[in-house]
Amino acid sequence: MKQLNKFQNEFDDFDSKHLDTSKKNAGFSIKLQIEQLQTEINWAEEIKKDVNYDKSSK
Repeated sequence: MKQLNKFQNEFDDFDSKHLDTSKKNAGFSIKLQIEQLQTEINWAEEIKKDVNYDKSSK
């Protein structure tokens, strides 16, 4: 999680106007992968909460 946040911050601060198209596309692709992983982490955390809730309600 910390590593994903680090990558996200690095890409948010990245000055893409000085890069050629292929480097821009690679950067966008990596950023998209980071966002997808973050979404999966959030989804897994929600499932974990639901499972823990089900266990505590029995």
